Amino acid sequence: MKSLHHLALLFLSVGLNCSFAQPIEDNRLEVVGRLQGAANHYFGSIGNVSYDVEVLTLKAAGKSLVSEKDAPRGKASILLSGEKYRIVDTLDISAEGYKNHNVVAYDGETYQRLRNRDLELYLKKLSPSEQRPSEYFLRYVDAFLNPFEFLSNSIFESDATRLEISQMLQQDTWKNLQSRLSDLEIGSADGKTTMTMTLKGGVEWWTQRETIYRVTFDTSNGMYPIKWERRSEDGNLIYQYVVDKLASVSDDSGSSILVPIVATKSFYGGISKFPFQSDPLLVQRILITNFKNNVTINDDEIFSIDPTLARTVYDANNGVQLKVPR
Repeated sequence: MKSLHHLALLFLSVGLNCSFAQPIEDNRLEVVGRLQGAANHYFGSIGNVSYDVEVLTLKAAGKSLVSEKDAPRGKASILLSGEKYRIVDTLDISAEGYKNHNVVAYDGETYQRLRNRDLELYLKKLSPSEQRPSEYFLRYVDAFLNPFEFLSNSIFESDATRLEISQMLQQDTWKNLQSRLSDLEIGSADGKTTMTMTLKGGVEWWTQRETIYRVTFDTSNGMYPIKWERRSEDGNLIYQYVVDKLASVSDDSGSSILVPIVATKSFYGGISKFPFQSDPLLVQRILITNFKNNVTINDDEIFSIDPTLARTVYDANNGVQLKVPR
C-alpha cells in the first residue's frame, strides 16, 4: 500500500512531467493514465468507512438565512462497506419548524428506507444493472466523494450524479474521462500551482442543459481536486463545489487518506423559476467529522433494517403494502 507521501508524488508528477505545449491528444492519455494509477492506490486503500456529516443551508432562494451557527442543517451518520451502506439521517430544518428522521440501507440486494413520520418500511430488490436511488447519495454519502463528482458515469444518463468508490477502480471510468477531456491548463491559486481540466459534462438532470466541467487540482497536495464548476455549454455557471479544508486521516495501520472535512456547494440557477445569475441561489456548507477508514464490521445484518420497527412494509417490486403484526 502506498503512503500518502508516495501518492502525492505520483500525482504531482502529472503536473510537472507533462508538457502542456504538446497537442491535447498527446497529453490526454498520459495525464489520465497517471491519474488512474494514483487513484487506484488511493481508493484501493479505502475499506469499510464510517463518518458523520452535516449539511448547513446558508442561503436559499437567493436570500441569506441566518448565521452559520443557527443555519438549518441536515445530519447523518454513515457506514459504507463496498456497495453496502447504512445511513441514519436526522433533518432539523429549524427555520421551518420541520424535523424528520430516516434510516436508509442497502444490503447488496435490497434498497430499504424506514421513514419516521409514518414508520413505513420501503423495500425494493434491485437488479445488478439498476441504479440505486440517488436521494441519499446526493445529500450525504457523496459528501466524501463530492470532489470527484465529475467522474460519475451517470452524468451522461441525465440522472442525478451519483458516485461510488467502486467506480473509481473501473477501467470504463477512466476511458470515459479520457474521451471527455477537451482542455488542460496550468495556473496558480493562493500561491499553489494548479492544473485545470475542461471536460464534457453531459445533460444536467435538473436544468436539462448540456454542460461542461472545469476541475481544478492542487498539484502540491497530491493532485487532489479542490474545486469544480459545472457550466452550461454557453458558459453560465450552474454549480460550484469548493474544498475549504482537507485533512489527512490515518487508520490503525498508519495508512492515511485525504478527506474534505469542510466544503461549500453553490447553485446558481438555470431553470425557468430561477434563471442564471451571478450570485448563488443556494449555498450549503458540508462538514465531515469522525471519519474512520478500515473499520471492523462484525455483523452484515447492520445493512438490513429490522421490519419489526415499522408499522407497514411496502414491497415496491410487487406493489404490495403489508401491516406489521403487533
